Amino acid sequence: MRSQLKRTISVAGLALACLLVQAAALAQFSVIYSFGTGSPAGYYYPTFCLRIGKTLYGTTSYGGQYGNGTIFTMDTSGIVSVVHPFTNSDGSVGFCTMVNSGGWIYGAAVYGGANNQGFIFRMKPNGSLYSVLFTGSTDSTSTGQLFIAGVLNGVIYGSGQQGGVYGYGTVWSMRTDGSNFTLLHSFAGTDGIEPAQPTLVAPSRYTAPVLVGGAESGGSSDNGVIYRMNLDGSGFAVLHAFDGSDGPSPEFPQVLLGGMLFGDCRGGPSYNRGTVWKLDGTGFTVLHQFSGTDGADPCAQLLLNGTLYGQTDSTATSGTGEIYSIVPNGSGFTILHVFNPSVDGWGASSLKDYNGVLYGTASNGGVNGGGTAFKFVP
Repeated sequence: MRSQLKRTISVAGLALACLLVQAAALAQFSVIYSFGTGSPAGYYYPTFCLRIGKTLYGTTSYGGQYGNGTIFTMDTSGIVSVVHPFTNSDGSVGFCTMVNSGGWIYGAAVYGGANNQGFIFRMKPNGSLYSVLFTGSTDSTSTGQLFIAGVLNGVIYGSGQQGGVYGYGTVWSMRTDGSNFTLLHSFAGTDGIEPAQPTLVAPSRYTAPVLVGGAESGGSSDNGVIYRMNLDGSGFAVLHAFDGSDGPSPEFPQVLLGGMLFGDCRGGPSYNRGTVWKLDGTGFTVLHQFSGTDGADPCAQLLLNGTLYGQTDSTATSGTGEIYSIVPNGSGFTILHVFNPSVDGWGASSLKDYNGVLYGTASNGGVNGGGTAFKFVP
């Protein structure tokens, strides 16, 4: 009887320990804000575009004061303030990229604006002195559906997925006051179509600054490319042309680490569910193929403390996405969290880090139905 009682207590203790471990694991993920029709910040497709200190800057696509979405700030506890509500005159956002430079925030919207081809804006971090610097279009001498890469020496660099000489998108630059807009490169199809947000690689003691980016289609096999170019538009080169066996349609942004470039694709060779890849001086390597059972449609990649963290849009078990991690050499792939759509939200959107903690957004769902902001402690 005593031995049976001991076994019972031991089993009960083990079960309790397992529950505590599971609770600790679940405690790593928490929703810090749920967007919805009653949210002052708006709702649907919330995206963290920028972090300054412990303040996260983001955008929504609907709602807010004028119904066109907002630019909002959120602290790491989930307290939200609206710094700019989008009006009919400056359009809605859809998706936004931002950079911080010289006491200004510069942003680019993929949609909205007078031509619904996006716009470039700037504002002070508190939302004051907001102004539209450039309105996108599909003209051959202009560009639309805009992204910002960065600011260097008073010049903004970015890309557009529409417009340019051939209509397949561009890489562009302009002064920080909106003057001197210049098309640095017009994609012709064989060198890429619909370029996504490029990365501005800052100068070092040994290298000049360059732009590195990906185009979602085009190239020799029409599966997208990775390219580099100088800031004056010279030296454009395709570093890798995807052929379908290595994952078509590269996503953005790319992650740099010690001369290596990391990224992901939504397609893939065996399962067509996406890949994580690496490009360095030795060539191109697929680090992980998603099969569907371990996630599908990866995006929102981030490097943190030597580990790559990312989100997927769906999984086999939930269809609503996950957070995963992988070591830069391709080992140690781990599913860290699977989203519950009614609570956590669904649809991967963005990831930022602060003091070793990941902060991200889900595009839709959550308790208020309009997406969520969350934090995750790895």
